Amino acid sequence: MSTKDRILNAAEALACEVGTASLTLDAVAERARLSKGGLLYHFGGKDALLEAMLARRLELFEQVQSAIGGRQADPGSGKLRAFLQAGLDDLTESAQFCRAMLAAVFSNPALLKPVRAFLKRKLKEMDEAAVGRDQAILLWLAVEGLRFHEMFEVSPLTPAERRRIVGLVLEYSERKF
Repeated sequence: MSTKDRILNAAEALACEVGTASLTLDAVAERARLSKGGLLYHFGGKDALLEAMLARRLELFEQVQSAIGGRQADPGSGKLRAFLQAGLDDLTESAQFCRAMLAAVFSNPALLKPVRAFLKRKLKEMDEAAVGRDQAILLWLAVEGLRFHEMFEVSPLTPAERRRIVGLVLEYSERKF
């Protein structure tokens, strides 16, 4: 494992444990078992570290999407379905991390630079969706709504209702409604 990955793993774990407001470079360096100078060599400061954490999460998401996409039978709808499926699969895993990052991005919206670039790329991909851009965006927003409800643990849906909605989202990613 690279030093950068060790640092990012330590920072993510600490952010989830104590929140980003209480996250210190000293604590991250200690958890990653290196000096603060070593941490600063790779990341110029706390904001650079937080931005790198977000960027890495997005890269991991794209790897999952790519793996799912490779298993899709229909290339016309496969990319959209893989994107939606990756978002649905990521609900519980990323919820704690997203909650931890929320305070940081509210106090410093510039940290969202990698997220903005990611979303811009994904929106461009919606142009290629077999079901059409508008339907693809609508389905994406439905997944994002599910993600936010579950991230904040406020979803009013029963497990059966959630399964039905997820099924419809995935079905509608393959045919126009």
